[in-house]
Amino acid sequence: MKDFFKILAITMTVFFIMAGACAYSVYKSHKNFPEYAKKEFLYEKYKDYLNSIDQELASSTSLLDFAAKIEKLEHPEEVIYLCLEKESDFDNHSNDNDEIEIIKKFESGSKSTYTSNGTGYGRINGQNIVIIKHDVSSQKGLETCVIYFKHESESK
Repeated sequence: MKDFFKILAITMTVFFIMAGACAYSVYKSHKNFPEYAKKEFLYEKYKDYLNSIDQELASSTSLLDFAAKIEKLEHPEEVIYLCLEKESDFDNHSNDNDEIEIIKKFESGSKSTYTSNGTGYGRINGQNIVIIKHDVSSQKGLETCVIYFKHESESK
């Protein structure tokens, strides 16, 4: 019985250390959120582009019609990824077709991103990016339009 409590104590200690490290990592990412990735900055910088997405959304008759119109849009050169995230279906637990990928200009590989309040930042295969998760939920069946933009560091 002593061994059981020893193992339990060790397991719980490891669990709390890992949970604390994870919580600290999230806190640090949120605290160090860069100005260039904040919603106010990105929505101002890409205002015209996001307005054109909203115009296509308003004139679309269906999810697929909207996707086709978005594909034909003139996208800024720095857009490297764009997808439409579908509404979550709580009855369907498979991850099949949860998003409609429209643009992908990078090879699959290492990806690290952090988003908060609809925008974020990260790296894909060593390339710095900023992220906008634009609300498109007014179109039935959709949730967000996720856009990754190349971001050049200020230090370059």
